[in-house]
Amino acid sequence: MIEVGSRVIYRKTKHSRKPGPRAGAISPSKHGDSYGYFVDKYWVVVERKAPNKFVVLTRRGKRLTLDADDPNLRPANLLDRLLHGKRFPRIKAGCNDSSPEKEALLQ
Repeated sequence: MIEVGSRVIYRKTKHSRKPGPRAGAISPSKHGDSYGYFVDKYWVVVERKAPNKFVVLTRRGKRLTLDADDPNLRPANLLDRLLHGKRFPRIKAGCNDSSPEKEALLQ
């Protein structure tokens, strides 16, 4: 169950000529000009908009609205948190300003 404060991982599909080091499932395009691949994004849920939508905070402080039933989205398990804990945005405890952008400690 994804709730406010939960850490989530979003598998984002990308296309480029040169995949980065964190790219997974790399496959060439039909004519071989570029590659298709995915990159895991590590986000934190900061707000629930509706029963099936919520807002996540990215590492750079952006707020994105996602559907809860998106197949590319999954909650982070214990192993994800241990291995990739530094990739999730950090939230300050006891911050006077309540905006999630200002609460995030950007890495």
